Amino acid sequence: MRIVFLGINSMYSMLPLLAIRQQFGVEAVFTTMQDALSFLQRTKQFVKKTIKHTSAGAFSLEKTCHVYGIPFYNVESLNEAAVRSRLLLMKPDVICMSGFNEKISSTIIEIPRYGILNAHPSLLPDYRGANPFLWMVKNNKVKGGVTIHRVNEKFDDGAILAQEEMEVYKGSNLAIYNAMASTIAAKLFIKVLSGIESNSISEIPNIVNDNLNCRNPAANQLAISSDLTIEQACWLFNAFSDVYQFIVTAYDDQKNITKLSRHSFPGGKEFKVADGIIYLITN
Repeated sequence: MRIVFLGINSMYSMLPLLAIRQQFGVEAVFTTMQDALSFLQRTKQFVKKTIKHTSAGAFSLEKTCHVYGIPFYNVESLNEAAVRSRLLLMKPDVICMSGFNEKISSTIIEIPRYGILNAHPSLLPDYRGANPFLWMVKNNKVKGGVTIHRVNEKFDDGAILAQEEMEVYKGSNLAIYNAMASTIAAKLFIKVLSGIESNSISEIPNIVNDNLNCRNPAANQLAISSDLTIEQACWLFNAFSDVYQFIVTAYDDQKNITKLSRHSFPGGKEFKVADGIIYLITN
């Protein structure tokens, strides 16, 4: 079976790629320049801050492909005519994607014989979209998991091929969630690809649930306000403070918060930030 893989420089892409390569082999890997550069910048900042080192090689799809002799393509968009022509020549049986968030056109979807498969880090149809974990925490309804589904022209809308739930401990951040999800995604890809190979795969309808559509949050959706519990506020900030700038809202007053700041509010409430965790102090 000829497999092409789409991903970015993150563990959520790396583990599925390594699993698929070991079990089935991979004909080529595609990423986008925008995704690669964006993640590289974030990774360098994280590594520099934690271990005083600037290497991000452990997350490099390109270096991994070089080690295993897999053709690697860093393109502006998968939907380019030149990319389509290259994929037509490759004649993939299936395309697997994990962490790759570009909307893919029908002209690409129709190329592989068995379609395109995506690993989404939630239990679809709940929490479809780009930021499921943020909205799980924001809604205080965390039921983590991974879904392998078929890709169509809508986001996270295709038939479900495999799912597995995972326990999410309160206080976990985005990196922990993605690391847990990547292990499950790797295992589920092997299960689904084996099912395709043996012609024993089954599909479950992916019923749309627009109330849990996880679009990129607007500024007013990144507020830590009085309608959240203290635990929600702590978890929300601790899980995403490296990714988003949150606003603290109290008594109609709004102030930005960062990891090493402290703000006092009227009425005896104070948000105290220490060691990467925000604490709400009340009299």
